[in-house]
Amino acid sequence: MLTKLRKAVSPYLDKVALAAASLGLSPNQITALSFAVVLAASYFYLTKELILASALLLLSGFLDVLDGAVARLTGKVSLRGGVLDSVIDRCSDALILAVIALAGYCSLALGFYALAASFLVSYLRARGEAAGVKMEGVGFFERAERLLTLSVAGFFNYLWLGVLVVAILSTLTVLQRFHHLWTSLS
Repeated sequence: MLTKLRKAVSPYLDKVALAAASLGLSPNQITALSFAVVLAASYFYLTKELILASALLLLSGFLDVLDGAVARLTGKVSLRGGVLDSVIDRCSDALILAVIALAGYCSLALGFYALAASFLVSYLRARGEAAGVKMEGVGFFERAERLLTLSVAGFFNYLWLGVLVVAILSTLTVLQRFHHLWTSLS
């Protein structure tokens, strides 16, 4: 869903990316910064400061988009950078959902189910692309939607509902991606 919006805001994002590059920030530094912001968000989830935690989670999502734009615009797209970005994304997803569950905003079972479903969404994309199947935009609930859902739910103090939505819609996306991948392979 938000992949289409990303294309619409790309000219504005490119301006921010060029500004970040002009400050000397590399894509990998921005990726690392996004994880530092997730660490801060996790701390504020634990201390029950949901507005700040949710705002930081949104910022981390923006930085996750920005690192790719900086890489593309500066010609610094690399396999190593792609691996770093993917690993940081999975670590961030795991940390946020685990902290939300461990802090008692939802049950442990729901939190860890949402985490597993989120990981499967990402895994199926990676597995499909490794098999040569175009996976971008397949499924309506990708990482950006998950972060936005958790952020909005946190702003309104309904994190349990946000995690439930992540669990359900991630499961549906897993089914969409599996079906797409299965029917694309011979």
